[in-house]
Amino acid sequence: MGVGERHIKGMVARNEDELQVMRQLASSGRDHPVLMLNVNRYRVDSGFPDQPPYVDYMECLEDLVRSVGGRIEKRMLVLGQPVGRQPPAHEILAIWYPSNQAYLDLP
Repeated sequence: MGVGERHIKGMVARNEDELQVMRQLASSGRDHPVLMLNVNRYRVDSGFPDQPPYVDYMECLEDLVRSVGGRIEKRMLVLGQPVGRQPPAHEILAIWYPSNQAYLDLP
């Protein structure tokens, strides 16, 4: 676990140290667009990639991201992992936000 990161019910919570950096950028007058890469691994009962509750989660995520002016740029299944020893990922999401503040404004 990295500095400022903690686990909640088997999920990784937001990293408070990095959020503080985003808050500082957002209030600095030098805020800028953000491309966030999410490397996701799902539980067996998640419904990934085409069943509920995963499908419901993606619909909700798209609405939330759109509500702050962002967009999901890319959703990609991970079909192999020839390098590294970390647990294999199932999906990579690239989400664009118009600013750090937009990300911080997510409901």
